Amino acid sequence: MSELYRNGYTCKEIGNLYGISQHSVWQRFKRIGIVPSSHRTASDQIDKERLKNLYAIEKLAIEKIASALGASKEVVKKALKLYKIPERKSLLLSGKYVDLFEKLEVGDRLDIQVFNKYPEHVLRNAAKILGIKISLRNRGDGRFKVIRIEDNKGLLTHQRIDKNRLEDMFLVKKMPISEIAAALGCSQMTIANALKYYAIPKRRPLERGGTRVDMLRSLAVGEQTEISCWLKHPVSNLHNIAHRIGMKISIRSLGGGRFKVKRIEKDTAESR
Repeated sequence: MSELYRNGYTCKEIGNLYGISQHSVWQRFKRIGIVPSSHRTASDQIDKERLKNLYAIEKLAIEKIASALGASKEVVKKALKLYKIPERKSLLLSGKYVDLFEKLEVGDRLDIQVFNKYPEHVLRNAAKILGIKISLRNRGDGRFKVIRIEDNKGLLTHQRIDKNRLEDMFLVKKMPISEIAAALGCSQMTIANALKYYAIPKRRPLERGGTRVDMLRSLAVGEQTEISCWLKHPVSNLHNIAHRIGMKISIRSLGGGRFKVKRIEKDTAESR
């Protein structure tokens, strides 16, 4: 029994071979000075790289792997789960994408086309095999934009944005968040999280940009222009923008989402 245990069999498996309970095997070992280890500890003793090579590269059966490692099948299965080695079926589907993702550095992007019933699952599984995180953007027809978003240190995306560069773009150049996100190759939410993470102060309303803000600022008193606005409450939105930058406007709907906007004086009593 001790010979079987040294070869990787568990107390339960030894008990099944001899027709006794697992507890009886454990008691007999205890009497002769053997303290049986748990299944997890036994699995920990298996070399990860050798197991990965036998399973994923040489593609040996579980029985042959167990024989080569001097362990039981159950211990091998537990070791595969413990070391998070993916199933061979997953490796077969995602293998070529693993090679592509392995070359990606944090922040690098890749345009790829996947011909599979569940393309997102295949791509995410390839990233899981490498132990990295990716963001996917579906462009239709099986085409995806893949960006590696996490390095080995496990930093979040917004934590990897350079603070000085972000301050320069946001406070000095006064770029809108959408333009900053496009320049840095990330989402607007990531930029918002980075601004909060680095405690970068918010810009005052007069410093904020935007198409409608720039249009209203360019108007002289009495001047009017036409604008298209497809928001749910376009009139309220335009009035709010004008109020924010300290001016008064009149709005007339032309239909079809088009409006005529005219800048008027702040105090009509003065004009009289």
